[in-house]
Amino acid sequence: MLRYDIIGGLYFTEKTSFLKDSFRQVVVYSSSMSVTKNHIRKAFEGLFKDVKVKKVNSLSVLGKTKRFKGHLGKRNNYKKFIVVLQDDFDINNVEVR
Repeated sequence: MLRYDIIGGLYFTEKTSFLKDSFRQVVVYSSSMSVTKNHIRKAFEGLFKDVKVKKVNSLSVLGKTKRFKGHLGKRNNYKKFIVVLQDDFDINNVEVR
């Protein structure tokens, strides 16, 4: 898997924006269910210059069952990763390799 495929997309909600404002080193991403914490750590440190990851927390989010005009469907399952950077790094000031 490529680094860009592992890190799915930025997960942005009120709670994650509060985390980012309170602690400058916290970033939340969503990705596929097959990605592990070590994959995220290696991809994050390889993708951004001079960034060291302090810890990675992960949680699995199960997709909801939805109904539309009598047909059942299901949203995809995904994993949410909370990436905490070292104290001297700020995600707004890093460069992409």
